[in-house]
Amino acid sequence: MPNESVWVSLAYMSLGVFGFVCNALVVAMISTVPAYHKSAYILMANIAVADAVQSLIVGCYTGFVLVTQAITMKHRELTGNSTLISETESMVGNRFICVLTITAWFVMIYTYGVLGVNRCVSTCFYKTKLRKFNRLRWTQYMMVVVWVVSIAGGIAASFPEPIIVVQLHIWTMRFVNFSTRSQAFILFNIVVNAASICLQWVCSIFVLCTVRSISKRISNHSISSAKVRRSQKQARLSFQFFYPSVVCTLSSIMFFSMPLYAHLMTRWHFLISHLVWLINHLCNPIIYAYFNGRMRETMSLWLRCEHDNGNSVVEKGKNQTTYGQSCGTDGRKSTRDQTITLLNSSSAKKFSLPSLRIHNATTRGTPRSNKAPSLDVGNVSTTPFPIHEEPQEKARKLTF
Repeated sequence: MPNESVWVSLAYMSLGVFGFVCNALVVAMISTVPAYHKSAYILMANIAVADAVQSLIVGCYTGFVLVTQAITMKHRELTGNSTLISETESMVGNRFICVLTITAWFVMIYTYGVLGVNRCVSTCFYKTKLRKFNRLRWTQYMMVVVWVVSIAGGIAASFPEPIIVVQLHIWTMRFVNFSTRSQAFILFNIVVNAASICLQWVCSIFVLCTVRSISKRISNHSISSAKVRRSQKQARLSFQFFYPSVVCTLSSIMFFSMPLYAHLMTRWHFLISHLVWLINHLCNPIIYAYFNGRMRETMSLWLRCEHDNGNSVVEKGKNQTTYGQSCGTDGRKSTRDQTITLLNSSSAKKFSLPSLRIHNATTRGTPRSNKAPSLDVGNVSTTPFPIHEEPQEKARKLTF
């Protein structure tokens, strides 16, 4: 058994390190690139933080404890030393690990529920007063509340005695000390997870119904192209939430129902359930990279050690607009910045820009003044607006 435990611990630690690196990369991208400073991405970063912590605990810490216990057991068999295995766990701080585990789990569950509401409002109710729930400030308030409640739950589950420890004979972490306190906490966990999962699925069903309705309207040519692009973008972002919620549902059901059928499971069943639990915390970045072309582009830029300023072009050949314009970032560009961006682009000939009529104070014999000319946007032209270098450029600046 010690040799098997060593191999199992190595597998756990490898997956834990991989999950931590992937989730840390997601957090770094969303934190440093201004294009991701929106409510949905902030919630995704919050989930990534919780997943990174869980990857370290479920993967690296569990693997470390298993290999340490295996070595201690082997040493006890050879030397006849009566050292208790539980002393190894005490050295790494069972209570601290229990606080982190429960806190990260609660943060993930609560944030999934909030993200479900966010996606549902963005897709189904974005023209109503409910859209205020998708504002960045409201999202930040919700994150603070989620972390406070989660930390309180983690402390309650860890003192005076932790209710989750690593057990060598089943190769996983599980609830122990099934007293009244432990049973009450498990029941509370089940209720919270059930509420969050139901909220996720209800919001997902709303989103899927809306996407289907819009698809029918597209086929009937009864919807504007602008709304089509927005709906497609929101649907892609919603599916990035939908598939992780499916994995989260499966993992939650397996983990919290384990005390009910633990006596029927073998150690290999516990191993499989632990791997499902671990994969739940490392699959989100892979799903994001698959569905989100913007994140793939940022990852490729970072691998090439290039800076991502948030203005790179996405979906080349289909929609030659900047990311800030197509996704509607919180800090929207002005009309002047958009025009300059398009004119300076190498593909400016593909755009249809509005023709600009400049009314200057020099017309009809009026003496020239330093007042900047006004701008009137007329019909759409098929050629880009030309830029001419004139000696009196400062006197003829356009005001947008």
